[in-house]
Amino acid sequence: MSRDSSPSMYTSPRRSDELWIAELRGDQGLEAQRQAHEDLSGYLIVVIYNYFRRREAYDSVLVHFAPQELTELAHDFAQDTLEKIARDDFVLLDKFYGDGAFTSWIAQVTHRIVATELRRPYWRRRVYPVVDGDEEDELTLFDSLEREEAGDPAEVVIQHEVAEMVRQCIEELSERYRTIFLRCIGDNEKAEVVAQEMDTSANAVYVVIYRAKRQLRKCLEGKGVDRG
Repeated sequence: MSRDSSPSMYTSPRRSDELWIAELRGDQGLEAQRQAHEDLSGYLIVVIYNYFRRREAYDSVLVHFAPQELTELAHDFAQDTLEKIARDDFVLLDKFYGDGAFTSWIAQVTHRIVATELRRPYWRRRVYPVVDGDEEDELTLFDSLEREEAGDPAEVVIQHEVAEMVRQCIEELSERYRTIFLRCIGDNEKAEVVAQEMDTSANAVYVVIYRAKRQLRKCLEGKGVDRG
């Protein structure tokens, strides 16, 4: 499915719930698995895009995005959902108990993933002042990991080791992604300010932050660090 196509025009081939699960897991072979992931991606892009359009009239984040930008964002969120499905040998699929269609269930899972992400402070910094406690999950990663607490010295050593891995992963980001991520997340600068200096839009900055966070998560997981 092309990123330039209209998500509303895509229709996914029909499968039974059992076949969706089997093919996504790879039980029917690699080609069937690849096709199932491609079809599910197309379906989720439609689900996410329609979710955006339903919310954009009253959502202070989405109201700033043009339709094409929402399409791009839907692609990113769909990919993130597919990555979550594939983690830990597709353990997420074990939570589907057959109480309805698989596609309806995965749509609800995706809605929760998207809604949780859009509540992150950096998406809303443009329109709402940050209140006490809102920034807790957006602290500079290596600062929060390096915070030393009284207790087992071994824990402190582990914290420093993980913090060093985070630094390494940040260094692996492209210069553009690294700059935007560190300024908006690390230094808490507003997206509009960074966007103006980098000759881009605030929306593009938000998308870069999201993609950078995805890349950091994958990098950390590759180093054996599971940040959830």
